[in-house]
Amino acid sequence: MCARRVCTTWRDAAKKTIVPSSKLVVGSERSYNAMRVMTAALPNLQQIALYALKPYNKYSDGEDPDERRARGIAHVPTHDIDIISNFRKLCSFDIFRAPLNGRYPALFNFPLLEKLSIAECSNLRFDLNMLHGLPSLTDLDLDCDNNPDFTGNLRSLRVLKDTLEKVVMVYCLKIRGDFMDLTDFPHLEELCLRGTKVTGHIRDIGESDFPALEESLALPDTVHGGQWYKFQRISEVPSFMHTMHVLLKRIPSLFSD
Repeated sequence: MCARRVCTTWRDAAKKTIVPSSKLVVGSERSYNAMRVMTAALPNLQQIALYALKPYNKYSDGEDPDERRARGIAHVPTHDIDIISNFRKLCSFDIFRAPLNGRYPALFNFPLLEKLSIAECSNLRFDLNMLHGLPSLTDLDLDCDNNPDFTGNLRSLRVLKDTLEKVVMVYCLKIRGDFMDLTDFPHLEELCLRGTKVTGHIRDIGESDFPALEESLALPDTVHGGQWYKFQRISEVPSFMHTMHVLLKRIPSLFSD
């Protein structure tokens, strides 16, 4: 009886322990099973990376999945991905080539999450509105890999105005909006929107806009002056060059690749 009480005490203590900054990488059935055990044993886990599951396994389908894909791999061993929602202390979450199909609201509902990275998930459905469930987010890194199911408007990021420090979205063909919607983000240090359909005009940037920007500003060609600029009238040149001069004087490396 005494030993049982000691084991219970240790188990309860483990559940309350803040796990050191080591990342759990889930890329096989074995590592998935380890994560499943940790949902009860170490629910305070702070960093998780989801990769392709080897050997050939997949996660349970989300909402509105690609039906053709779902039918084609229906025989493949399937694992419940929603168990991740048990890690309420999660601070960093990477998703790279993970076998996901559909929309997964439970994956984007962590009050303490600071860093989110998603890359090359061809069947994942994701919209910027889903970031409302991540109120502490500082770093957002999306490589949509031309996936048409990554959608949204930049204005959706305004709920994270006071936390975002880095926004990288590349090859996100369905991400739209005006990049000027982010100019008053007080902590935004890096902004890359290459390969999106974001619009705007570089001349609209004022001297007090993007107050914390110090890393780089990479804009798509759908923004006037974002990558190259064709003047319609010679009278446009002075104001455009003045804008460029003001920005480069403030941050010399601003438009470097």
